[in-house]
Amino acid sequence: MDELVSVIIREAQEKAKELEIIADEEYHITKHGIVRQAQKEIDATYATKLHKSQMEHQTRMSRLRNRHRLMILSEKQSIYERTVAEAGKRLRSSINRKNNKYKRLLGQLILEAMLALLDDTVLVRVKKGDVQLIKKLIPDLESQYQSMSGRKVQIGIHDTSLPPTCSGGAIVTNGDGKIEIDNTLDARLQLAAEHAMPIIKSTLFG
Repeated sequence: MDELVSVIIREAQEKAKELEIIADEEYHITKHGIVRQAQKEIDATYATKLHKSQMEHQTRMSRLRNRHRLMILSEKQSIYERTVAEAGKRLRSSINRKNNKYKRLLGQLILEAMLALLDDTVLVRVKKGDVQLIKKLIPDLESQYQSMSGRKVQIGIHDTSLPPTCSGGAIVTNGDGKIEIDNTLDARLQLAAEHAMPIIKSTLFG
């Protein structure tokens, strides 16, 4: 009986030892698994934060580049506008209404507008200082128009003068006032500037 008890005890001890070894192995496996999982979660969290940080940095840099680009475009446009304005000032200062050159130019601008309108009656609006000049030009303009278009025309002077800030030239309307052609020097300068914009900007900014 004692021997049988000893065998059972030894068997129990061996089983207990085996269970202890198995338990230790399972503990270490579980422990490593938990550590690996925790490391994966840490790595994933770090990767997410890193990606988020990189995206935020890219967004900030993109906004900065856009602001810088818009600032440069705005400054270029400002320089272009100042250049055109300066050209306008020079144009106004160079006009001599007693000079035949301005007289010819004014006549050409009015005739061009009349040929575009092709109406039997037109009204010409000019600066107050150009009214007497226009009165002298009217007979010749009517004659030139008839010669070029084959039609007669009656030219009248508008009651309202162009503002003092206007460089010169004329605004011409048809008989009923529904169609208006702005052939002032300011309008022509602006038109010329728009057509020449690529060349002007290339000259200014390369």
